[in-house]
Amino acid sequence: MMLVVEGDIIAGGITQVSLSYTTKMLDYEYPWEWIQGASVWVENEAGEVWGAAPPDNFADTSGYRVQSPYGYLKHRIDTRNLPLDGKYRLCISIPDRGEYVSSFKPVQITPPIDSVTCSVSSDSLQAFLEVTSHGSAQETGRYKWIFRENWNNRPDIVPDIQYIYNGDFVADYTAEQKEAMRNCFGEAYSSGIIIASTEDLNENLVYKQRVAAIDSYDKRVMGMYCISVMQMSLDEEGYAYWESMKKNTSGTGGLFAPQPSEVRGNMTSLLNPDENVIGYVNVVTKTSKRLFIPEMELGIYDRMSCINEMTYFNSISWPNAYSKYGMRPVSYLKNEAGGDIMDQAHWAPKACVEVLNCTAKPDYWPEK
Repeated sequence: MMLVVEGDIIAGGITQVSLSYTTKMLDYEYPWEWIQGASVWVENEAGEVWGAAPPDNFADTSGYRVQSPYGYLKHRIDTRNLPLDGKYRLCISIPDRGEYVSSFKPVQITPPIDSVTCSVSSDSLQAFLEVTSHGSAQETGRYKWIFRENWNNRPDIVPDIQYIYNGDFVADYTAEQKEAMRNCFGEAYSSGIIIASTEDLNENLVYKQRVAAIDSYDKRVMGMYCISVMQMSLDEEGYAYWESMKKNTSGTGGLFAPQPSEVRGNMTSLLNPDENVIGYVNVVTKTSKRLFIPEMELGIYDRMSCINEMTYFNSISWPNAYSKYGMRPVSYLKNEAGGDIMDQAHWAPKACVEVLNCTAKPDYWPEK
């Protein structure tokens, strides 16, 4: 099993590091397991330490382990007051495996992001999220980006009724349940390797570097959408590592396939210096920028497809519609007096009336 270290030392921010092991099952598949009981800290060349001991409480300011959005543990260290003129390394202690350290690195200063923009493909089938940034001639001109996405994750059609399959009956949704559907939010984080270099250009300018793409059928572009992009500078060695990793994983869709052992980072085992550790720890300041895209501004999401696919069944057909055709009830048909026809209902594909992975509204979300 190889140790995987993901994260950077963030001067002026909170350092977040996740640790895992790869477990080789096949030549092209590397599942991983998360590590329990490890300690993580940052130190400088003089031996000063940040985050070596856990705090007495769970304030969001120092070295403790928190649950990440993906379910594994992230170690967090308060490096907001890290002096920018020092050199630093990440240190890890793992029970029964000893200590691991990264190489000492000076702080790479990251220029601000000029803009995060969105463009739509000529066929209106995709939206592209792009970053523009520039730095001075003295700065590295090598960049890495990660991002977080949030979006209003409500269903296309908020249903009035639901079919209880096991009990073979229909029940009304309460007003509170329907309101919860309307206020559902989705959240996702970048998973690929996004890097770029301006070394071969006349100026240190990255123009509309694509960081994400969204298809027209994706619910992320149905309501209001937000992307928060984080930018970090890389030194020459760090950029070479991520470039090799990107080439190594191109076309496979996995961070650890097909042969991660061929790419070496800057983490070393003090107990066994020949041990290969996956990961490169940079020391850097981080800049960020957020873009909100209001509901339907892109104009590429086809909400009417769900309306057009609605149909109705009588009560005898409901179980078959539910199990065989992937349909869900929306509302009862109405009689001439406006009352419900209890044995007939509008039905729609389940993707139109259900949402998955509903998260809470972000605290920075606009009220309207």
